Amino acid sequence: MAVTIVTDAGTVETTTAELGVVYDADATIDAVLDAPGPGNPFSFLARLFSTYDVEPVIEIDQATLETTVEGFELDLDAPVDPVIQIANDSLEVTDGSAGQQVDLGDLTEQIHANYGPSGFEIEVAIIEIRPAAPSDDLIASAEMMTDLIADGLEVTIRADTVQVSTSELATWLVIEIDNGAAELAIDEELATTYLTSQFPDPIVEGTDATITVENGKPEIIGGTPDTVCCDHQLGAKVLRALESGTAEVQLDGKEGKRQFGRKWARGLGIKELIGEFETFYTPGQSRVANIARISEITRGVIIEPGDTFSVNDFVGRRTAEDGFVAAGVIYQGVFSEDVGGGISQYATTLFNAAFFAGLDFGEYQSHSIYISRYPYGREATLNYPHPDLQIVNTTPHAVMLWPTTDEDSVTVRLFSTRFAEGFATGQVSAASGVACTKVTTERTRVYEDGRKPVIDTVTALYRAEGVACDGSSSIPTTTPPPTTPPPPPPPTTPTTSPPPPPTSPPVTQSPVTQPPSPPPPTTVKPAPPKPKPTQPPTTQGPKGNGGGGQGS
Repeated sequence: MAVTIVTDAGTVETTTAELGVVYDADATIDAVLDAPGPGNPFSFLARLFSTYDVEPVIEIDQATLETTVEGFELDLDAPVDPVIQIANDSLEVTDGSAGQQVDLGDLTEQIHANYGPSGFEIEVAIIEIRPAAPSDDLIASAEMMTDLIADGLEVTIRADTVQVSTSELATWLVIEIDNGAAELAIDEELATTYLTSQFPDPIVEGTDATITVENGKPEIIGGTPDTVCCDHQLGAKVLRALESGTAEVQLDGKEGKRQFGRKWARGLGIKELIGEFETFYTPGQSRVANIARISEITRGVIIEPGDTFSVNDFVGRRTAEDGFVAAGVIYQGVFSEDVGGGISQYATTLFNAAFFAGLDFGEYQSHSIYISRYPYGREATLNYPHPDLQIVNTTPHAVMLWPTTDEDSVTVRLFSTRFAEGFATGQVSAASGVACTKVTTERTRVYEDGRKPVIDTVTALYRAEGVACDGSSSIPTTTPPPTTPPPPPPPTTPTTSPPPPPTSPPVTQSPVTQPPSPPPPTTVKPAPPKPKPTQPPTTQGPKGNGGGGQGS
């Protein structure tokens, strides 16, 4: 309903809704029924055929009314509060001046008196508002403060000290209105801005939070906050020091935000085991040193939601300088040796841990020759820069890698908040070309929130040693030395688009080259010795080299 408000400072067009006016229909009907009528048994019927006036019942929300009035574009003088300033080399208090505002009481009365169903126009008074007047004590304090700030102020936080000049201090002094009374105060925003620019940031460096694994469970350690300027009691402490004639003040500082603090660590959701896998090796082999080294480098890696962890991007080229040694690899379908050989056992173990944790994969590739220590058709190899192993975190929680090694095995544990669990629910082998076998393993992911399970697949392509898929020889004419760049990467098979569920059990075809039977399921070993704490960033500098061929 339209309302026109006319004042000496201008006219405003608004509505009853904007003014917080609510029509109470039920109360108005009750008023009609309670209106006086003829004093006889037929008085109710008489009311139905009589004409008389009843004021509509309305309510006004005062908070809405005040907010709307504050937004009126009227030609009103704003009140000016008293201020303190330097004049003639001394601090002086200047009186404020009166302002104007719409008389809210008059406006409320006019709305009640003129409310009508078709809109209305009302005239409302403008009243004067007086600022708080400075007391004699305030004026005396300002005069006294002239001498007190003459030598400036020494501000100390921990071991750092800043000298604040007289002219700077004068800008911090303000008149503050408290319950209608004017008081001397410190402008904390100005003081904080200035001191923050003078003190180092942070004043005391905190520590990043790290996540380690203790007794099989993730644990946050460290994460002390930075100390920054300035104290929450800055204004009161400075004013108290000045009024007491003290030329120095000690501040405590306050907690600052730290990117990788305990709040960040708690928000990752790394709280429980969501997947693990273990594979075995013969103790004492040179390849074991490489498996232990890459496990150490990637222990504590955190994959945040939506991120992809690339082993090659994170670890880099494997080199002797970074602790890797020469060991067995597969190069162009032939067993050979190169620096970093054996790390594909780490890759296969990580691949399976992610498979059963229900995570997604980016780039991955199986060994070209099946090796019996790995699950048939469900494994991955590494070379630098390709093939790579990429784990994609499509869950709403961060995932932390925790690979460990002992005398005869490597175990990869993944910690997060349970979101999905993967199950190997089928496998099909089929001839590929003349001499290769393609193995497709079906995975069913079951979700913690009860959503419909999702089926997807991973693949592996195997061949006999020295034979390409077309039946030709894959043996290179010369075997490259360990430092020779790797051959171009073979094409990878996408794994993120799940096929429709099979309508009948999968039929396994005999491969051209029959591999050994898959090994039995692995078992979980006792928890490893206490590892070193992790670092919070999700990337590190390059480490190591993948060798000239696939790390076997």
